[in-house]
Amino acid sequence: MRWGGVVGAVGLAGCTGTTGESDEPAARDAEMTTAVDTDAPFRARLVDDESVLFTAAEIAAVGPISESERTGPAVPIELTEEGVRSVTDTAAEVGLQENDRAAEISLSLDGEEIRRFGVGESLAGAWANGEWNGPLVVTFDDREQAETVRDRLFADESA
Repeated sequence: MRWGGVVGAVGLAGCTGTTGESDEPAARDAEMTTAVDTDAPFRARLVDDESVLFTAAEIAAVGPISESERTGPAVPIELTEEGVRSVTDTAAEVGLQENDRAAEISLSLDGEEIRRFGVGESLAGAWANGEWNGPLVVTFDDREQAETVRDRLFADESA
């Protein structure tokens, strides 16, 4: 998910974001949409203990895909207040401040893991301390993967 937000991922970039500011201009300036399919079978969880961080029901907005040489394809996501509370409460409960190595996150769609990545020490600390306000930028291995996730998170407004 700095997730995913956009503030310092460990190992492979996957999730960044503590302050709501991205280091990627395209992600920072992108127009977000609130037409989110809150019933989409999407969830983010901690790998070590299976704790669910958030689901599609806790996503308030999704932005357009951006790409950079440094991070690859990325999708900005903004969580609801409930989503922020879920992430920060879970991070505090599992002690991410003291054990940010446990901050490996798995994203799944339709019950299948689509992405796994670490979360940087600063983001894990912000989550555990309740100092995070919900923005994430989730990076993907390729554009097709980013498009699949983004498309599934959009509500079908024609229904």
